[in-house]
Amino acid sequence: MRSEGAAKGLVAALDRAAALPPGNPSVVVLAEMPSRGSLPSEVTGNDPRPDGAVAFWFGEGGGTLPLSLALAGDAPTGLAAAALIHRAHSGRSPGPRWVGDWGPLQGTTAGTSVSVARTLEGSLAAVSEGAYVPRPRYVENLPSRWRFMAEECPACGTTTFPARGRCRRCGGSEGLLSRRLPRDDALVIAATVIGPGGQPTEFDPQVASLGPYEVVLAELARGQRVTLQVADAAPGSIRIGDRVDTLLRRLYPQEGEWRYGRKAVPRRSPAPGRT
Repeated sequence: MRSEGAAKGLVAALDRAAALPPGNPSVVVLAEMPSRGSLPSEVTGNDPRPDGAVAFWFGEGGGTLPLSLALAGDAPTGLAAAALIHRAHSGRSPGPRWVGDWGPLQGTTAGTSVSVARTLEGSLAAVSEGAYVPRPRYVENLPSRWRFMAEECPACGTTTFPARGRCRRCGGSEGLLSRRLPRDDALVIAATVIGPGGQPTEFDPQVASLGPYEVVLAELARGQRVTLQVADAAPGSIRIGDRVDTLLRRLYPQEGEWRYGRKAVPRRSPAPGRT
């Protein structure tokens, strides 16, 4: 589906998706790019609102979702309307599932007043004072960050993660073998909740709008550990000894662009052979 008209266009697209017959899942994706001139001036005014996106997933299809244009009447953009719509219809069945890192899936309550647009506002212009990673190093580490690629040393058998092009035990760099670590069913061996003031500055907009977030240290394979921010769960709900899966998500803005990496999410289903 493709719709124009910001808030009204989003409402119309959601209405059409909700009216589909049962057994026809659908996704409505809203993408706004006012910084690239994709929205008319009468919508954005002089507000330099940055780009943003959100999606609604109608997993089962069928039924109706009563959406009112009046609901989005005070929202000049689709992003603001998306937050209003979710708050008004959260918990209804059948209904849409909010898909994304910002808002309810971060662990806030169904009655959250968080505006996605406000959360994004000014983020890309922020200057790093905390978890700064130069872009060349970020790009170099994408295989490890996104796919959990490690390196196995043929000389001593040590696995190095994240991959560094050199064995962390013997220092050898010849004949290193690429090895993909499991991305799901990781064992949580430590967990903490980061409250306001404890976060790197990259996460200031998230904490200001959504509050504390959880971070876990998880073991992907024997001896191979990774630190992950938790998504799709309330802060503090993941405990030591739990098992988590990972999903590729947006992390934080840096140097004028979004950085992406994996986040821990509650285990979706038991792994084969585990009890």
